Amino acid sequence: MRRKTLLITLAVISLISLTSFIVWSQPCMKGDMEHGGGRLMKMLDGGMLDEYADEIQLTEQQLTQIQDLRYQVEKSMIDLRADMEKKSLELRKLLDEDSPDRNKAHQYIENISGIQAEMKILGTDLILDIKDMLSDEQLDRIKNIRKENREGKMDMNMKKDMQHGDCQHNKD
Repeated sequence: MRRKTLLITLAVISLISLTSFIVWSQPCMKGDMEHGGGRLMKMLDGGMLDEYADEIQLTEQQLTQIQDLRYQVEKSMIDLRADMEKKSLELRKLLDEDSPDRNKAHQYIENISGIQAEMKILGTDLILDIKDMLSDEQLDRIKNIRKENREGKMDMNMKKDMQHGDCQHNKD
């Protein structure tokens, strides 16, 4: 009886760990994608591109194409997340059994990992498709905006550190 309780407890802990990993590793398509492309990815797929459309000199056609691409990808992501949640639920049900089939559990995990890979590929392809739509001049403008934003954040962080006495220059 104790062994069965121990096995169920271990299965539940494993499932919670797996589910946490799956949820934690999910890219969000609403401008919070830090996976696979960092800040450029965030700028290209998030609202920042819309925010700087005039400065980047995006055409109406480019804006429309980018919005259509985002819509398609987000729609696909919804389906993939639903599939992943279903597989995770099926895995949990399998692990709740008295004698779960190890090979079946491995198959579920492989399916879940495959869905995660698909999601990352979709996000990466979105970025690459958007970059393909932009001219070299527009990409240079984006790089300059990112550089200015980084420098602005560095300046703000330095000011904040100095206000709190954390600046390295004040530690002589």
